[in-house]
Amino acid sequence: MKKPTKILFFTFAMSLFFTTGASAFSTMETNPSKVTASETSATVVQFTNKGEIPYGEFIRAVVIEISGEKPQIMDTHYAMPYIKEAKELGLIGDVPMKQWSQNITHDEMNAIIAKMAGNQKENVIKQVNALLVDSITLNGSPLDLGGLKMTVRNGNVMVPLRIVVEALGFNVTWEKKPHTALIDNGTIKTSLQIGYDNYYKASSNQIGLTEPIQYGTPPMLFEGNTYVPAQLINLLLSNPDSVIIDGGLLNIISK
Repeated sequence: MKKPTKILFFTFAMSLFFTTGASAFSTMETNPSKVTASETSATVVQFTNKGEIPYGEFIRAVVIEISGEKPQIMDTHYAMPYIKEAKELGLIGDVPMKQWSQNITHDEMNAIIAKMAGNQKENVIKQVNALLVDSITLNGSPLDLGGLKMTVRNGNVMVPLRIVVEALGFNVTWEKKPHTALIDNGTIKTSLQIGYDNYYKASSNQIGLTEPIQYGTPPMLFEGNTYVPAQLINLLLSNPDSVIIDGGLLNIISK
């Protein structure tokens, strides 16, 4: 006995719906445009080095890549103009100021750069990876940092002052006022003041002081310790190539 035409058509239509519908749902589930930034960051590792970087510093690197460096607003957190623009660009939402100085996770970084254009994303990854430093070697031997970590400020890798310069043969003494560190190895002397981006040295082998240098970041207190830009090592050792950063490792060559 033949099935009625209407029943055959209904059976065919339902079969077609379930076949194409399943395919459509499968496509939707695997379509990259439907995957959120956080899901992407969980499966794709963009930042390979193990070092850490503050949230505000990472946002600074992102915004500079997109629209250039911003003038700092006096008496505010240095990252404020970058946080503000990143929010306007739709890269981030509301982020409390106390989080700006805390380290950002790799997943958070990946979620943010997932919203950037390809070439901008690649540039940020390259720049930030160069700042993610988690260990130091001195002439090829690991330097014991006593549990201290590097940090980043204004695009500069910051290292703990006392541990590093004492390993290089310098003595460090402090004047309580005006928060100045005196550094001396018998031949080379310098002084650093917290909050002042002014670096120089005096040598017994020459008359007078070197021209003052600004690295863009003054000596600062971080978790109870004084930190300075890694470039200061080049000045103290009179060698512009004494510091090499590669693969999350800061290499110091002193001989």
